[in-house]
Amino acid sequence: MENELFRAARERTASLNHPDEGLSRRDLAELANAWIWDHHKTMTSLDANHLGKIERGLVRWPSKLCREAFRAILGAPTDTALGFTNPRRAVVKRDNVKRQQFVSATTGLAVGTIVLGPLATLLEGSQPTPIPRRVGATEIEQIRTSARMFTGWEASYGGGFARDAALVQLRWSADLLDATCPDQLRPELFSALGDLAETTGTMAFDAGTHDDARRVFSFALGCAEQAEDWHLRATVLSTMAVQAIRTGRPDEALTLAELAGPR
Repeated sequence: MENELFRAARERTASLNHPDEGLSRRDLAELANAWIWDHHKTMTSLDANHLGKIERGLVRWPSKLCREAFRAILGAPTDTALGFTNPRRAVVKRDNVKRQQFVSATTGLAVGTIVLGPLATLLEGSQPTPIPRRVGATEIEQIRTSARMFTGWEASYGGGFARDAALVQLRWSADLLDATCPDQLRPELFSALGDLAETTGTMAFDAGTHDDARRVFSFALGCAEQAEDWHLRATVLSTMAVQAIRTGRPDEALTLAELAGPR
Protein backbone atom coordinates (compact mmCIF):
# COMPACT_ATOMS: atom_id res chain seq x y z
CA MET A 1 0.00 0.00 0.00
CA GLU A 2 1.52 3.29 -1.09
CA ASN A 3 2.16 6.06 1.42
CA GLU A 4 0.11 8.88 -0.08
CA LEU A 5 0.38 11.05 3.04
CA PHE A 6 4.17 11.17 2.85
CA ARG A 7 4.16 11.87 -0.89
CA ALA A 8 1.58 14.64 -0.53
CA ALA A 9 3.56 16.28 2.30
CA ARG A 10 6.70 16.24 0.16
CA GLU A 11 4.99 17.67 -2.90
CA ARG A 12 3.31 20.53 -1.03
CA THR A 13 6.58 21.62 0.64
CA ALA A 14 8.29 24.28 -1.46
CA SER A 15 11.69 23.47 -2.95
CA LEU A 16 14.52 25.78 -1.85
CA ASN A 17 15.92 25.84 -5.39
CA HIS A 18 12.56 26.12 -7.16
CA PRO A 19 10.04 27.84 -4.82
CA ASP A 20 7.20 27.36 -7.30
CA GLU A 21 7.67 23.60 -7.18
CA GLY A 22 7.41 21.00 -4.44
CA LEU A 23 10.39 19.14 -3.06
CA SER A 24 11.72 16.37 -5.24
CA ARG A 25 12.71 13.08 -3.63
CA ARG A 26 16.35 14.04 -4.05
CA ASP A 27 15.75 17.47 -2.46
CA LEU A 28 14.06 15.93 0.57
CA ALA A 29 16.78 13.30 0.97
CA GLU A 30 19.53 15.95 0.95
CA LEU A 31 17.63 18.16 3.41
CA ALA A 32 17.04 15.21 5.75
CA ASN A 33 20.72 14.20 5.67
CA ALA A 34 21.72 17.79 6.48
CA TRP A 35 19.12 18.11 9.28
CA ILE A 36 20.27 14.90 10.95
CA TRP A 37 23.90 16.02 10.80
CA ASP A 38 23.05 19.49 12.20
CA HIS A 39 21.01 18.10 15.09
CA HIS A 40 22.70 14.78 15.90
CA LYS A 41 26.14 14.92 14.20
CA THR A 42 25.27 11.61 12.55
CA MET A 43 26.03 10.84 8.90
CA THR A 44 23.16 9.33 6.91
CA SER A 45 22.94 8.41 3.24
CA LEU A 46 19.31 8.93 2.33
CA ASP A 47 18.75 9.25 -1.42
CA ALA A 48 15.90 9.45 -3.92
CA ASN A 49 15.76 5.65 -4.16
CA HIS A 50 15.16 5.34 -0.40
CA LEU A 51 12.47 8.03 -0.55
CA GLY A 52 10.81 6.07 -3.37
CA LYS A 53 10.66 2.95 -1.20
CA ILE A 54 8.95 4.96 1.56
CA GLU A 55 6.38 6.37 -0.85
CA ARG A 56 5.69 2.95 -2.38
CA GLY A 57 5.05 1.57 1.09
CA LEU A 58 8.06 -0.75 1.08
CA VAL A 59 9.44 1.08 4.13
CA ARG A 60 6.65 1.81 6.61
CA TRP A 61 8.70 2.77 9.67
CA PRO A 62 11.93 4.70 8.88
CA SER A 63 14.59 5.12 11.56
CA LYS A 64 13.98 7.46 14.49
CA LEU A 65 16.38 10.11 13.17
CA CYS A 66 14.84 9.99 9.70
CA ARG A 67 11.34 10.39 11.13
CA GLU A 68 12.49 13.38 13.19
CA ALA A 69 14.02 14.99 10.12
CA PHE A 70 10.95 14.36 7.94
CA ARG A 71 8.62 15.82 10.58
CA ALA A 72 10.74 18.95 10.93
CA ILE A 73 11.21 19.55 7.20
CA LEU A 74 7.65 18.71 6.15
CA GLY A 75 5.99 20.45 9.11
CA ALA A 76 4.23 17.32 10.35
CA PRO A 77 3.15 17.16 14.01
CA THR A 78 3.31 13.35 14.28
CA ASP A 79 4.64 10.27 12.50
CA THR A 80 1.06 9.26 11.73
CA ALA A 81 0.53 12.49 9.79
CA LEU A 82 3.22 11.26 7.39
CA GLY A 83 1.69 7.81 7.07
CA PHE A 84 4.33 6.05 9.18
CA THR A 85 3.16 3.01 11.10
CA ASN A 86 5.10 0.75 13.44
CA PRO A 87 4.00 -2.84 12.80
CA ARG A 88 5.29 -4.00 16.21
CA ARG A 89 3.23 -1.32 17.97
CA ALA A 90 0.14 -2.34 16.01
CA VAL A 91 0.45 -5.89 17.36
CA VAL A 92 0.76 -4.58 20.92
CA LYS A 93 -2.34 -2.43 20.49
CA ARG A 94 -4.42 -5.39 19.23
CA ASP A 95 -3.26 -7.59 22.11
CA ASN A 96 -4.03 -4.82 24.57
CA VAL A 97 -7.58 -4.50 23.21
CA LYS A 98 -8.10 -8.23 23.70
CA ARG A 99 -6.91 -8.01 27.32
CA GLN A 100 -9.24 -5.07 28.00
CA GLN A 101 -12.16 -6.98 26.53
CA PHE A 102 -11.33 -9.98 28.72
CA VAL A 103 -11.14 -7.87 31.89
CA SER A 104 -14.39 -6.12 31.06
CA ALA A 105 -16.14 -9.44 30.42
CA THR A 106 -14.94 -11.08 33.62
CA THR A 107 -15.33 -8.13 36.03
CA GLY A 108 -18.10 -6.10 34.47
CA LEU A 109 -15.94 -2.97 34.70
CA ALA A 110 -14.06 -1.00 32.05
CA VAL A 111 -10.28 -1.00 32.41
CA GLY A 112 -10.31 2.80 32.68
CA THR A 113 -12.56 2.53 35.72
CA ILE A 114 -10.08 0.24 37.49
CA VAL A 115 -6.82 2.00 36.63
CA LEU A 116 -7.38 5.60 35.62
CA GLY A 117 -9.89 6.60 38.26
CA PRO A 118 -7.74 5.83 41.33
CA LEU A 119 -4.62 7.14 39.61
CA ALA A 120 -6.24 10.49 38.84
CA THR A 121 -7.33 10.74 42.47
CA LEU A 122 -3.79 10.08 43.67
CA LEU A 123 -2.45 12.91 41.51
CA GLU A 124 -4.90 15.50 42.84
CA GLY A 125 -3.57 18.03 45.33
CA SER A 126 0.07 16.97 45.04
CA GLN A 127 2.41 19.28 46.96
CA PRO A 128 5.49 20.86 45.38
CA THR A 129 8.88 20.07 46.87
CA PRO A 130 9.67 22.77 49.46
CA ILE A 131 12.63 25.06 48.89
CA PRO A 132 15.36 24.65 51.53
CA ARG A 133 16.20 27.68 53.64
CA ARG A 134 19.93 27.24 53.11
CA VAL A 135 21.79 26.24 49.95
CA GLY A 136 25.12 24.43 50.13
CA ALA A 137 27.40 22.29 48.01
CA THR A 138 24.91 19.39 48.04
CA GLU A 139 22.11 21.41 46.43
CA ILE A 140 24.49 22.88 43.86
CA GLU A 141 25.70 19.41 42.88
CA GLN A 142 22.06 18.29 42.55
CA ILE A 143 21.48 21.07 40.03
CA ARG A 144 24.54 20.03 38.04
CA THR A 145 23.42 16.41 38.14
CA SER A 146 20.02 17.46 36.75
CA ALA A 147 21.75 19.34 33.93
CA ARG A 148 23.84 16.30 33.03
CA MET A 149 20.80 14.03 33.14
CA PHE A 150 18.73 16.26 30.86
CA THR A 151 21.68 16.72 28.49
CA GLY A 152 21.89 12.96 28.06
CA TRP A 153 18.13 12.68 27.69
CA GLU A 154 18.07 15.41 25.04
CA ALA A 155 20.89 13.78 23.10
CA SER A 156 19.09 10.41 23.05
CA TYR A 157 15.47 11.43 22.54
CA GLY A 158 15.39 15.08 21.50
CA GLY A 159 14.01 18.01 23.44
CA GLY A 160 10.28 17.46 23.11
CA PHE A 161 9.79 14.51 25.44
CA ALA A 162 11.46 15.90 28.58
CA ARG A 163 11.27 19.66 27.97
CA ASP A 164 8.46 20.26 30.46
CA ALA A 165 10.25 18.24 33.14
CA ALA A 166 13.41 20.30 32.60
CA LEU A 167 11.45 23.56 32.87
CA VAL A 168 9.88 22.45 36.15
CA GLN A 169 13.30 21.51 37.53
CA LEU A 170 14.74 24.84 36.39
CA ARG A 171 11.95 26.84 38.04
CA TRP A 172 12.44 25.00 41.33
CA SER A 173 16.22 25.41 41.14
CA ALA A 174 15.94 29.12 40.35
CA ASP A 175 13.96 29.61 43.58
CA LEU A 176 17.11 28.58 45.43
CA LEU A 177 18.44 32.06 44.71
CA ASP A 178 16.09 33.31 47.43
CA ALA A 179 17.59 30.94 49.99
CA THR A 180 20.60 31.69 52.18
CA CYS A 181 23.86 30.74 50.47
CA PRO A 182 27.45 31.29 51.62
CA ASP A 183 29.12 34.06 49.63
CA GLN A 184 31.90 31.76 48.44
CA LEU A 185 29.34 29.31 46.99
CA ARG A 186 27.01 31.81 45.32
CA PRO A 187 29.05 31.97 42.06
CA GLU A 188 28.87 28.16 41.93
CA LEU A 189 25.11 28.34 42.41
CA PHE A 190 24.75 30.81 39.52
CA SER A 191 27.04 28.69 37.34
CA ALA A 192 25.05 25.50 38.04
CA LEU A 193 21.76 27.27 37.34
CA GLY A 194 23.16 28.69 34.11
CA ASP A 195 24.26 25.23 33.03
CA LEU A 196 20.81 23.77 33.70
CA ALA A 197 19.15 26.72 31.95
CA GLU A 198 21.36 26.33 28.88
CA THR A 199 20.38 22.66 28.65
CA THR A 200 16.69 23.47 29.15
CA GLY A 201 16.81 26.22 26.54
CA THR A 202 18.40 23.83 24.05
CA MET A 203 15.60 21.32 24.65
CA ALA A 204 13.00 24.04 24.06
CA PHE A 205 14.86 25.11 20.91
CA ASP A 206 14.92 21.54 19.56
CA ALA A 207 11.21 21.19 20.34
CA GLY A 208 10.47 24.33 18.29
CA THR A 209 9.21 26.42 21.24
CA HIS A 210 11.48 29.33 20.38
CA ASP A 211 9.96 31.96 22.68
CA ASP A 212 10.50 29.67 25.68
CA ALA A 213 14.03 28.98 24.48
CA ARG A 214 14.88 32.70 24.22
CA ARG A 215 13.60 33.41 27.73
CA VAL A 216 15.53 30.52 29.22
CA PHE A 217 18.70 31.40 27.31
CA SER A 218 18.46 34.96 28.63
CA PHE A 219 18.26 33.60 32.18
CA ALA A 220 21.23 31.31 31.48
CA LEU A 221 23.23 34.25 30.16
CA GLY A 222 22.47 36.32 33.25
CA CYS A 223 23.55 33.44 35.51
CA ALA A 224 26.79 32.98 33.58
CA GLU A 225 27.64 36.67 33.93
CA GLN A 226 26.79 36.71 37.64
CA ALA A 227 29.07 33.72 38.13
CA GLU A 228 31.74 35.21 35.85
CA ASP A 229 31.71 31.84 34.10
CA TRP A 230 32.96 33.01 30.71
CA HIS A 231 33.04 29.54 29.17
CA LEU A 232 29.35 29.06 29.97
CA ARG A 233 28.62 32.58 28.72
CA ALA A 234 30.26 31.78 25.37
CA THR A 235 28.33 28.50 25.13
CA VAL A 236 24.99 30.20 25.75
CA LEU A 237 25.69 33.01 23.27
CA SER A 238 26.80 30.52 20.62
CA THR A 239 23.61 28.49 21.03
CA MET A 240 21.54 31.67 20.87
CA ALA A 241 23.35 32.56 17.64
CA VAL A 242 22.44 29.17 16.14
CA GLN A 243 18.80 29.70 17.12
CA ALA A 244 18.82 33.16 15.54
CA ILE A 245 20.11 31.70 12.26
CA ARG A 246 17.50 28.92 12.28
CA THR A 247 14.70 31.41 12.90
CA GLY A 248 15.74 33.80 10.13
CA ARG A 249 17.54 36.52 12.11
CA PRO A 250 21.07 36.56 10.63
CA ASP A 251 22.02 40.05 11.90
CA GLU A 252 21.19 39.07 15.47
CA ALA A 253 23.11 35.82 14.99
CA LEU A 254 26.21 37.74 13.91
CA THR A 255 26.01 40.03 16.96
CA LEU A 256 25.60 37.09 19.33
CA ALA A 257 28.50 35.23 17.73
CA GLU A 258 30.72 38.29 18.15
CA LEU A 259 29.73 38.59 21.83
CA ALA A 260 30.62 34.93 22.32
CA GLY A 261 34.24 35.64 21.36
CA PRO A 262 37.09 36.08 23.86
CA ARG A 263 36.51 38.77 26.43
